[in-house]
Amino acid sequence: MATIRTCWKDPCGRSMARTRSVTIDAIVEGIDANGVESLYLVVGDRVLSEPGAIRIGEALAKSAGCEVEVYRRPAELGALLADLTTFSLFSSAKVIVAVETAVLADAQAAAQLIDEALESCPITDPVS
Repeated sequence: MATIRTCWKDPCGRSMARTRSVTIDAIVEGIDANGVESLYLVVGDRVLSEPGAIRIGEALAKSAGCEVEVYRRPAELGALLADLTTFSLFSSAKVIVAVETAVLADAQAAAQLIDEALESCPITDPVS
């Protein structure tokens, strides 16, 4: 099982979120059927979470017509997030999977990372 947290801005500009539990299979199937979210955060034991994150990344890349880029133990995530905000000359989209990012060990750093990622990615209202 995985937990999905959908985030968006309400009309007043406040950050809103909805959390629900689903399987990785359901997330992958939902990408083809319902479209994609701006950010997918998979947290947990690496043995279980890494294959799930890569499956989600591969489904996103297939949907967008690009390749998934996997980074293991990146020193920092700022450069990866900055890369996502620039347009690619050779691909229609970018999908990045960052594995074993120590930044998620600190809850405050993780919250800041998610805020930065959401600010740089387009956010749409959640689908009910």
